[in-house]
Amino acid sequence: MSWFKGREVFLLGLVFFVLIHLFLFNINAAEWGDSYRILRAAQFVKNGTYPDDEKRPPLFSIILATNPSTIEPVVWARGVMFVFSVGSFIVFLKLLSLFFPDMKQRFKIIGVVLFTLNPVFLYWSVRVMADVPFSFLVLLAVYTLMRWKKGLSLRSKDNPFYYVVLGFIAALSVLMRFEGFLLTISVLLGLVFPFGVRSVSEFSLTAAIKGIFGRAKGLFAYLLAFAIALIPYIMYRNPLSSKYFAEPAHRTYDFKTVLTYAASLLFVFGLTSAFFFVYASRKSIREFLSTNVAVASFLFLELLLILLWPAAIPRLFTAIVPFAVIILSLAIAGYFGTSSPISDFLSGKLEMVFITLALLVIYAISIFALGLQFLVIAKYSFMLIVLLQLINIYALTRKNFNLFGATLFVSLVVWSFSVIWVHKDIFKVVNEAGKYAATLSGRIAYNDVSAVTPWNLGGKGVFIDVVDKKQGTYEKLKEENIAYVLVTNEHNPELSYDLTKRPYLELVKKFEADINGSHFFTVVARVK
Repeated sequence: MSWFKGREVFLLGLVFFVLIHLFLFNINAAEWGDSYRILRAAQFVKNGTYPDDEKRPPLFSIILATNPSTIEPVVWARGVMFVFSVGSFIVFLKLLSLFFPDMKQRFKIIGVVLFTLNPVFLYWSVRVMADVPFSFLVLLAVYTLMRWKKGLSLRSKDNPFYYVVLGFIAALSVLMRFEGFLLTISVLLGLVFPFGVRSVSEFSLTAAIKGIFGRAKGLFAYLLAFAIALIPYIMYRNPLSSKYFAEPAHRTYDFKTVLTYAASLLFVFGLTSAFFFVYASRKSIREFLSTNVAVASFLFLELLLILLWPAAIPRLFTAIVPFAVIILSLAIAGYFGTSSPISDFLSGKLEMVFITLALLVIYAISIFALGLQFLVIAKYSFMLIVLLQLINIYALTRKNFNLFGATLFVSLVVWSFSVIWVHKDIFKVVNEAGKYAATLSGRIAYNDVSAVTPWNLGGKGVFIDVVDKKQGTYEKLKEENIAYVLVTNEHNPELSYDLTKRPYLELVKKFEADINGSHFFTVVARVK
């Protein structure tokens, strides 16, 4: 097979990436509930304020607040996500070339495919959430750090410009997501240890002091730029007072939670054999991480955070996916780049087959035991993925790179698009009902606990648990001057609502659909 070279890889990869995202631009019938909270905050920003009950930092909402009045806010937000996604792809490709300038083009193409069709990153790149914009800032920070490091290695003057830019990017990342504090620490370590460490012992106090004093002015500039950029937000609101930080205390944390974390980590690449490559090329990966302290520390801190904050799995993996793909690309290049039938790090073909098949079995068990939707719960898609993984394993045993690449591509397409397809109609019913109800006059009571309905209804909506016997009485509705009620089971498929038992309500319109094996409905009824 002939492989594209140089700029052609970049241009073809970019076109492929853009076409996929344009195709998926409006595939989702509605956004997640948190997306509408972010959009609501953007409306506040337009009026020069920020909602007191919003737990997220403001940067993403500030960016979304730039939408022209002629463009619907959700459409504008999806356009913003598109721009950040494309930006992330461009910086990712530049980083891949910076990290591995001598890597063969065919392995860079594998990296492009792994990143473009990653089931986690692709899914969240077509959802209005701050994870991909945050990932862009992380990639940009590491890219800037690498450019600075390259200048040092060429013995050029230590340019203070890089320190200021890095401090500014770190501050922006905090304003995008609170995980930015982890990036700030990681970049600082990267500045102190620009050429990495060969062992844990090199993280000694003496080595750190040398790194700090050797670049004292630059580090001061980095921290000063970081602080100055954050001062307006800190003066307006203490970020540490956010309710975000109290959420883990209210979550159930048990053995199943740990298993969910482990399964999500194992298969975050969309390739069941991924950790075989990690195991086979562990020495090369260890060397890569030891020479790139910022990347290593960010991966470690993020993985630790995800373990402590399991409710956001697999979304929190979004920020580490680009670096995980870079590492996996290195491992794949190491495996197929050796002349021996099996990697030098393995004892033989039998060990490779055992590891890859064991990972495939764990993948199958994880779906049925844990019910992780991003691992593809759709029956026929699951069966096809398993078949493709088996062919992929055969390609590994034969070291057939063309077959490996082909099965990897098809498997990722099936995997990623199945995940997106399964979730594309989430909140569809209640969103359609809310848009319809917004055309009615008078106050509307709703039981929707997400932010979808209040976003559609605006000021005419009021939350009342109308299903509750005390809250949904005729007297209560009249007392609150309610003209209509909107009742949905989107948050609880087991919920039922019988209008015949409520003669004071008259059905206006009912929206319903069967989604992923559950029947969802939203009733709009007039209060007589």
